[in-house]
Amino acid sequence: MATELMTVNSGIEACIRAGRLSQIPGLIQICAKDGMHTVDDSLIELLLAERISLMDAMAHARDPNFVKEEFQKALKTQRKGWFAGILRK
Repeated sequence: MATELMTVNSGIEACIRAGRLSQIPGLIQICAKDGMHTVDDSLIELLLAERISLMDAMAHARDPNFVKEEFQKALKTQRKGWFAGILRK
């Protein structure tokens, strides 16, 4: 199941009060260190765990292009790590 987690901090609160709701997803991503994550971030994690398909993830994403691009970057990073591990053996 994909999730989204937002905790109210001063930045989120200011956006809500000012009606700048479109900025909230960006703030959630910026605040990942505080445990927040967007639904798109969650979909990428599900993709990497092979629990959903790319088509399903893109169908439910807020930003399908972001999900596709970040998933492809993560796959490349995993492959590089796997290849480096083989070379060390």
